[in-house]
Amino acid sequence: MRARGWFFAALLSLPLLSQAAPLGYAINSDAAENADNLLQIDLATGEYTVIGKLQVPYVDTEGLALAEDRTLYAVDDNTDTLLTLSTNTGVAQPVSGEQGNLGISTPSGDYGLTFTCSGQLVMSSDQTRLAYRIDLANGRASQRSLSIDSGLTALATWGDQVYGVGVDGDENLYLLDPDSGELKRIGALGTPTFNDAGMAFDEGGQLWLITDGTVTSDSQVQYGPSKIYKVDITTGHATFVAETAGGVESLAIAAATGCNRGPGATAIPALAPLNKILLSLLLALVAVGFLPRKAH
Repeated sequence: MRARGWFFAALLSLPLLSQAAPLGYAINSDAAENADNLLQIDLATGEYTVIGKLQVPYVDTEGLALAEDRTLYAVDDNTDTLLTLSTNTGVAQPVSGEQGNLGISTPSGDYGLTFTCSGQLVMSSDQTRLAYRIDLANGRASQRSLSIDSGLTALATWGDQVYGVGVDGDENLYLLDPDSGELKRIGALGTPTFNDAGMAFDEGGQLWLITDGTVTSDSQVQYGPSKIYKVDITTGHATFVAETAGGVESLAIAAATGCNRGPGATAIPALAPLNKILLSLLLALVAVGFLPRKAH
């Protein structure tokens, strides 16, 4: 009976161990001080670690996306440049070595970035109200007009679906067809108004959103903490989770997720390292419980 008790305790513990919130990469590009750092954020608590500072002139880096080989790509709004970032130091390198490689010029792009399951890098801008495909060989962006008058500040991919969010009174979740630019509104986030955001799926299919707490009113800039949300992809509703570093406008968690599955499919969530250790110990205890006892 004791061995069975351990066994069932282990089974009951597995869902709790697998539901640990992931860590995400982000940049506090709009922070009041000590801005433009690559951060690693615990999305459950908002606690973060500073990895390193991006060098000048990359002082407004926004969209983030992880490639299948774990290369971290970013778009700098200050120079309109596609970058790769070191996840160890935060050092930025322009793709193809060319600054301004996107080939577009905007006073403020406010870019979103995501990889599709086919490996295509897609970018959006809530200022130009356009979607773009980016050539990874040289960083060049080719535009796709959006079907409705809405700018997307962040993008995320699950399966064959690309999701985006609007800003400045258009805080809605959308589906984006990156080929045609067609947008389909899913629903309102229900968050306070924000100017910029980052968004990404974790490997289990949960959509995460970080909104920048910086607010400009009557030419006065007010700095506040960024806010972390979980988003329901069926309704668009966002549930507040935690506050984190101010000035965050980007988020990357995993490479293109949900591939060969689709929204709503069941995925096996990855275990956090600590939870893997706990699970191993738990299974060891279960094994000990099943060992035959020595006769006296």
